Amino acid sequence: MGSIHLRLRKSGETLSIADRPQVTSVTLDCDRVYTFDRAGRLSNFFDAGTFYRRGFDHRLLRKMRGNTREWNVEILDSKVARSTYRTIFRPLAQALSELDAEPDSESASLAADGEIRARARRLLAGIMSMGPDALARDADRFREVYSPVAMLPPDHYLALVVQVTQGCSHNKCRFCSFYHDVPFRVKSPAELDLHMDEVVRFLGAGISLRQSVFLGDANALVIEPARLSDYLDRIGTRFTGSRAPRGFHPRGIFSFVDSFHTGFEHPETWEAFRERGLSGVYLGIESGSDELLSAMDKPASCDATLAAVTVLKRAGLKVGVILIAGLGGAAWAEVHQRETAALLERLPLDRHDLVYYSPYQEDKRRAQMADFKPELPSGGRLLQMQAWSNALAIRPIARRPRTAVYSLREFIY
Repeated sequence: MGSIHLRLRKSGETLSIADRPQVTSVTLDCDRVYTFDRAGRLSNFFDAGTFYRRGFDHRLLRKMRGNTREWNVEILDSKVARSTYRTIFRPLAQALSELDAEPDSESASLAADGEIRARARRLLAGIMSMGPDALARDADRFREVYSPVAMLPPDHYLALVVQVTQGCSHNKCRFCSFYHDVPFRVKSPAELDLHMDEVVRFLGAGISLRQSVFLGDANALVIEPARLSDYLDRIGTRFTGSRAPRGFHPRGIFSFVDSFHTGFEHPETWEAFRERGLSGVYLGIESGSDELLSAMDKPASCDATLAAVTVLKRAGLKVGVILIAGLGGAAWAEVHQRETAALLERLPLDRHDLVYYSPYQEDKRRAQMADFKPELPSGGRLLQMQAWSNALAIRPIARRPRTAVYSLREFIY
């Protein structure tokens, strides 16, 4: 561990390498910055205003500043991204080639510099061994361990996902197509144990970059309570007990749940889940309008959401709620804005909790939403988010949750 700073003798470029417990970062001439996990996988790359983030499935998120100063966001398919990966790694390959070509220092006064350059060569060689071709093979291994990870809350983008379930137990919401072709199923205890072992083997030393455990997929907490308690015990033993992987120190176990889940009539159940390691729960409440939710085929209500959040908070759990700005389009804009603000005023949230605003984005797969055109313009979505923030701003600081925008188009795992 430590840092290296040197100047490449041929090109004159400055090379900096910071070898840290969670990541290795490499900087070339200040404007190209790479981040790698401890297994050598590329995590992020920043190049003169363009930001890239790699998914385990080898897709590539690219964000660039447009003419309006807004970010242009695109997720490149793994095949399309192939040439981009080679472009990203080319400067590192050139830097390694320069170091390899440099003559060894014979002067005693240059011995220390020679040791630094030799260490830089070793680190860069290790990084290049996990270059584009190796990363593509790594993505194949990922797909053997995981089914597609469709979403996570932004504060858990670096979570270790444990797919206790696959798909969504409801899977009928008109605005959502994430699990439309994924039958819902709960893994058996043996499947869960095997899955966790495979996840640990796949991540290797890169597990140190993961910051929490998140239960997948859409609503893993719908599992029957006794079975879920057993699964939480198994997960806690595997990741926080004596068998915990070296370097992995999760800040808790988290998951999604729906407010219409039948388990909220038993508050003691959620207290037992917390005692078994569950730390926080995220609810996609989408809207405070019961009529709009009904129109979206989501069997939730304001009263059910209020009851669910009350039970979760009394159990000592952190809560994240997700709202969809622009849901229902122009026809529902005023009702959605007003009634969602009213619901936020009622929810017993505090400064430990989060409210996410997720801008509705048209999805060509959502043909079932055609009767809600036209889509609300970005300015209208911003007005809704501002109204909801205003509803929270009147709270005392201790009861004021944090807010953030949650753009699903920027997620890859």
